Amino acid sequence: MASVGDIIVINLKRHIYEGASLKNNNIIAVPLQITIDYCNYELIAFVLHCNSKTANTGHYKAYVNCSNEWCEFDDDRVRTVKQTELEKLTS
Repeated sequence: MASVGDIIVINLKRHIYEGASLKNNNIIAVPLQITIDYCNYELIAFVLHCNSKTANTGHYKAYVNCSNEWCEFDDDRVRTVKQTELEKLTS
């Protein structure tokens, strides 16, 4: 587990305001590991906004690495995510 000094939070701007609130639907690959200024970071969690092409509707799901097993948190449901599904979500 990383110590407090080893955590980086990256927020990708996914909503645009051009007279109305719009969603940026560009696909972005998210690496499971990244090196910034010689510091290595591992992805431990991410949030997806899904089921919508607009910023005003849709649904959020959280994905968390729980002891080397990825889990999807979807409202009151938690399930294990297979490696192949995780690769599709992050690439």
